[in-house]
Amino acid sequence: MTDRGAMREHLRLAIGACLVVAASAATVGVAAGGTPIRTRQVSLVLDYSVAQACDVHPNYPGDRAPGNDIGWRIAPGDTVAWLYNADATWSVVADDKYRDSTAHPAWGFVRRDCIGTSLGGEAFPTSLSRYPSGRVVPLRELEGRSAVTSDHYRPVTFRPSAGRVTGARTVLSMGTLRDTANRFVIGTVFPGWHVRVTDEHSSGWTKVYVPHLKRWGWVEDTHFALPGAGISRAREGSPRPPEGTPETSLSALTSENGGAAESVDN
Repeated sequence: MTDRGAMREHLRLAIGACLVVAASAATVGVAAGGTPIRTRQVSLVLDYSVAQACDVHPNYPGDRAPGNDIGWRIAPGDTVAWLYNADATWSVVADDKYRDSTAHPAWGFVRRDCIGTSLGGEAFPTSLSRYPSGRVVPLRELEGRSAVTSDHYRPVTFRPSAGRVTGARTVLSMGTLRDTANRFVIGTVFPGWHVRVTDEHSSGWTKVYVPHLKRWGWVEDTHFALPGAGISRAREGSPRPPEGTPETSLSALTSENGGAAESVDN
């Protein structure tokens, strides 16, 4: 296997696996006793080369969050996986160098012109097709690849609506902030950060407000400290203002989210 092929395989196994979903419940064949032989699958995280040396940021640079410059760089020869374009300038990618790291983010924001062309070979848009090499990333904004929509893309909820705050937690381990439970990455939370938790939960994820980023999103429950572990809780059912939130935005804390999050990825 070539070096490029090995890098692509590692990325798909370690990072892309979380976003490779069944494209259909149909199977190619069924063995005796009804055991499926093979399930159709498509790849939603496709590999790209790097066009030029650039900085990568764990959170959206447009929000000017403090501490967003962590010395993270990509350069020609690296491999990244494109997830979606946040706007005309910034794209969300996974850096293959940090696929196994628990101390450094794998997902981050990089300028779109830093991304090269597709390496190709993944099953997309169907299990029987292979994505070609040499293609630039899609131009569409706030849409990522999907296995459950007719055009193979679905919207990213880049700024989730507010929820009803019921308490507070401390982040114990680095984790991703998602637009809904276990779907598109919209940022990163770090150990020691405080978040305001809501009464919205789905498949092991909780909707939160992150004061450090001044934005809402979903964080996996495994990254939280337990109630009472070094941080006070808000009285059950009583909204409380996030740190640094201006008075004019406090009404957002009491608004309800309109629908339950889907439990699938993309």
